[in-house]
Amino acid sequence: MRVIFSGVVAILVMISMIDQCLGQGYNRNYRSQQTVNRHSMNYQNAPGFVPGGGGGGGGVGMAAGGANIVGGLSHLQSATERRYTGGEMLKFMNLEQDPCADFYDYACGNWLQVQNMTDVQEGELITLPSLLERKVVHQLQRRLDNPAVNPHPVVNKFYRTCLSTNWNEEKLFIKRFVANYGGLPDIKDTWRERSYQWIEILARLKLDYNLDILIAFSTAPNTGRPVVREPSSTIMPAELCNAEASPQIDEEDDIFETIQMEIKEKLQLWFNFAEADATRLAGDIQRFEFDLCKFMRKDDILEVNNGNGEEVEEVETDVRVPLENPTNYGANKTPRRLGRSPQAHHFRRNQKLMELESNQKLINFVQLCMGQPQGQGRTDFEIHNPEYLQYLTSISGRKPSFANYIIYRALSEITLPQIDRKPYCVRKVMQVFPEYMGNLYQMTIPAQMREYVKQDVVSIFRDIKEAIPRSLRKNIDTLQISEPTYQVGGVEPNSYTAIKTNGNYWDILKSITISNALQQQALLTPGPQRGRQAQQAMLASNIVQAFDTHMASNEKTLQFGWGLLQPPFYSYNYPKSLKYSSLGYTIARVLIKHYIDEQFSPDKSHQPFTSSHFDDLLSQQRECFRSQVSSYFFNTPEVFRNASQLKDFMADSTALSIAFVAYNNWLDKQDVGNADLKFETLPKMNFSNTQLFFVNFAQMRCADRYSKEPAAEPSQCCPLDLHTPERLNINGPLSNDEEFGLDFNCPIGADMNLADKCSILESDFRRNF
Repeated sequence: MRVIFSGVVAILVMISMIDQCLGQGYNRNYRSQQTVNRHSMNYQNAPGFVPGGGGGGGGVGMAAGGANIVGGLSHLQSATERRYTGGEMLKFMNLEQDPCADFYDYACGNWLQVQNMTDVQEGELITLPSLLERKVVHQLQRRLDNPAVNPHPVVNKFYRTCLSTNWNEEKLFIKRFVANYGGLPDIKDTWRERSYQWIEILARLKLDYNLDILIAFSTAPNTGRPVVREPSSTIMPAELCNAEASPQIDEEDDIFETIQMEIKEKLQLWFNFAEADATRLAGDIQRFEFDLCKFMRKDDILEVNNGNGEEVEEVETDVRVPLENPTNYGANKTPRRLGRSPQAHHFRRNQKLMELESNQKLINFVQLCMGQPQGQGRTDFEIHNPEYLQYLTSISGRKPSFANYIIYRALSEITLPQIDRKPYCVRKVMQVFPEYMGNLYQMTIPAQMREYVKQDVVSIFRDIKEAIPRSLRKNIDTLQISEPTYQVGGVEPNSYTAIKTNGNYWDILKSITISNALQQQALLTPGPQRGRQAQQAMLASNIVQAFDTHMASNEKTLQFGWGLLQPPFYSYNYPKSLKYSSLGYTIARVLIKHYIDEQFSPDKSHQPFTSSHFDDLLSQQRECFRSQVSSYFFNTPEVFRNASQLKDFMADSTALSIAFVAYNNWLDKQDVGNADLKFETLPKMNFSNTQLFFVNFAQMRCADRYSKEPAAEPSQCCPLDLHTPERLNINGPLSNDEEFGLDFNCPIGADMNLADKCSILESDFRRNF
């Protein structure tokens, strides 16, 4: 299902494609100029504050155009605001830590200690986006609770029904749901094995509740062609449920016992099963998924060639997401030689695709999801993850297992929690009415401030675009930014009247889902045949979540969720050193990640940022990054093979460098005598402006898991226990960045200033900078 709350603002960045690289070369004397600036532009805080400075730091400055924007809103923080911002940043820090040894501990050492842990679950990962999301939920909860502020009767009815539904009503719904969606073998008078059609059940659940169980269905945004693939979510965590890790897992491991216990408890709650029956069914559900996991996420396993013409199947190991009982499954596993050529592998893959495209079960599934009668609709569709789908269709005879699994997964998604109901209901409203809730949220932000923020984002985007190296600027130079829009997708408000509100919570939810599906289908209909409602709606693939930033499906727009544009991530009058290390970095990462994804894609026919020279550099540096991450997690360069995590790491490191270049390019344009420059540092923080840039970058990525028990001291025999994804997200990009090492005077070879750095940016770009 689509997740929560589409952002109020989707900043549209229009791309017009060109045929040749644009842009001028970077100033080859930039390094020497910045070295001078490090000594001559050590800006201090305003009079009366503790000086910020000392150590390295590039020049700084304020935006061209004066100290104030028309209307009287200052782009500079007041003395009180500056004290508060600096004080909040210092709260997170552990200044006793050596920044050249572990910057994560230095910048985020007190991250959890200063957070409000009310309603936080054991083991929950606390990040800045999660804190911002919780803040928005609380704001919207107050508005939804006030009928005068939440006037729409459909939205209000859905929210009130979600809150008021009691357990007796839910039990009645569960009974009817099981009977309506195929039944269960262990529930009397609901099961008819001979007539059971699991593929039809999956399609109905997709249409009625937008559930992607066992098979995910979507439509290609540019062609409207149906796409079927493996589901993105599973009961088992992704690091265990994949084609490489699953065959290596011992089913007696503690994690299996924990998952089976959770399944059993839900089955007993829903159906009053006896202990033995619930345990047996829980085991069947878990084993059924475990068998599927052995064929899942194969696209996330890197492929390399061993130089002898033989393909080596890369091993995807534990992606290092901490578990209650973490185990490095496959940590000592090495690549397997398959003894076959890449050509033979691709031939067999294409053969599987052809077989699946004519598979009647999948054809029926697509037709049902498109709302077409079986045998009368379209039969063409795209297939992703063919090995998984081939295995799934080959076990069609396991009908009882299909029924148990499907009902369990569906009820897990749509039943209501018995505790913390109100935040759940707010998030559900955000999910199914994203446009309405987006507009409701924007009412909390003064109109004048929204205009200032939009201008600010445009300015920072322009500077990031100019900082992209020439090897990537073939189409970047023509990026333009349009006026933001508040039409952010979901069910178009004018069509709310079609939603039936005279039933229970699930009846209304089903009506909303069907209404949205009809709009999506209309959007994918050729232009003259579209309905009036579809003209105002937006493709689901183009909806930007409130705390997300991504390239739109047409690859011509960069969409930015409004939920991020609030403290501590962003404030209009923050110093530029903070803005570029948060907002600027985020924009740069979207652009770079999009390019890297295209290069890793099996289908490279469409690459908007194509540059053959850069492609070669990317291929060379991919192995450098992979070995670096593998050594970090497993103390050996041969093990790590997870493509998704590798792409993220490469994008993180590259975007940090580009954001820093953009900041320094911007400050280079400023007059050194500008009195506003002293506001680039913060009181109480003894850091130069560029040091502050790196501290803020780290703090925007602080993350740690909540535990009631104090964290154990790391064992000297197991130093890798500290090497978590959260720590790598900060230390990894910074240790690859030359400027960070200079600013914090880290000796070459220190943990935070690697001697052998990895970078997909050309050497000329790095040397000139």
